[in-house]
Formats: sequence, structure tokens, C-alpha cells
Amino acid sequence: TPLKKWMFCAVTRLLFGVDAQHLSGAFVEASHFAEECWANGLFTQPSSSPCEMEKHYHAAVQTQEGTAAWIAEEAGIGIQDQSVKQAIVRILLNGYNATATTLCWVLYVIMRHSEVRAKVYGEIDASAKNTKIKKSDNVQLHYLRMVVKETLRLYPPAWILGREALDNDWLG
Repeated sequence: TPLKKWMFCAVTRLLFGVDAQHLSGAFVEASHFAEECWANGLFTQPSSSPCEMEKHYHAAVQTQEGTAAWIAEEAGIGIQDQSVKQAIVRILLNGYNATATTLCWVLYVIMRHSEVRAKVYGEIDASAKNTKIKKSDNVQLHYLRMVVKETLRLYPPAWILGREALDNDWLG
């Protein structure tokens, strides 16, 4: 999606100081496919005669790793082993995916509730005071901050990630 591509570019620029716009489409598409395979429990074990879909999955993982290697090289990060590339891929996925998902839900909530939209717009207008908004102005956007936090509570970006208790626990 365009928003995820934009967030990918923002994350690579902010976290690694590189312009990876030319890689955004391939990375986002590959990541989406790989995540769908993972979520559906596909290809957990290597196959001696992989089907076309499994080949596509491995190509998607190679695209992710190739993107990570390019970013590492451009950012001057030495890649001694596979774990560095995997860490970069995880940082990218967590940085752009959850942020883009949250932004979509925030916009949904703001557009769906006219009273919330009016308060958010009013707060932004009051903060801007007919000038461009600066980074320091975001401290004054208390209502918008509450809207984002409530949106995260209602629509957590990583809701599908399963967790398993390691041990029994008792409350109370």
C-alpha cells in the first residue's frame, strides 16, 4: 500500500539515515506475502520439492534480506552474520507496519467521529497559530495524543501475535 511504502521510507531515513525509496515497493510486497505465509503456518519445514508458492515465499525472504543488506551497507553497518540482517528486517517491519496500521486506525477514528475530528482540528489550529507547526508544538497536542492512545487500545496493530504462557500464574 502507498502508506506502508511511505512509512518504510520514513523509517529507513529516520533510523538508518538512508533513502531506500527505490526498495520500498519490493520490500513491502515481499513482507506482506511472507507475513501471510507465516500467519497461515505455511512453509515451517523446508521441502525437498518446493511448490511455486514456497519458491515465492523464499524469494520474498531473500528480498527482505537483500534490502537489509543494502541498508546496512549504505548506513555503514557491518554485517558479520545473518543475525544483523534479521535484526534490520525486524526493525523495518516493526517500524513501518505497526506505524502505518496505527495511522490508518487513527484517521478512521477521527473521520468516523465528528466531535473528535472537531476537537483534533481545533487543537491543531490553536497550536499552529497561523504558522507552521514545529516539532516542539506536539507537546501541546494533548487531545490528539489521547486519541492516538485510545486508538491503540481499541485497535492494537499487533493483535494477531499469539503469546503462550511459559508458566502458570495466579491473580489475586
